[in-house]
Amino acid sequence: MTVIFAIIMTGVSLVLAVAITITLSRLIKITKKLQTALSLLADEQSNLVDRFNSVIEKTSADLERYEVVVRSTQTVQKNLESTSAAVKNSIEEPSIKIKSMKSGVSTALKTFKTRRK
Repeated sequence: MTVIFAIIMTGVSLVLAVAITITLSRLIKITKKLQTALSLLADEQSNLVDRFNSVIEKTSADLERYEVVVRSTQTVQKNLESTSAAVKNSIEEPSIKIKSMKSGVSTALKTFKTRRK
């Protein structure tokens, strides 16, 4: 009976060994597939990082160009304000002088007319 038990146990052990071997073989295949997938993901991630860095560099260059445009626009605005003030002064001063002169001539004529009477 012990011999039969030993044969049965040997048979069960062989079946378990075959099952474990098949399972380990499948696990090895799955592990290799996972390694391949991880390698592909790493490559994809590397490509995405490269593209992202490229976009950041381009955006930085664009921002630098926009900064130059903004500074130029501010300079033009200041120049326009100065020019506007100069034009305003060049128009107002003669106008004030003409009004003053007109007032003075008018007063002189009134004074001259009243003294003649």
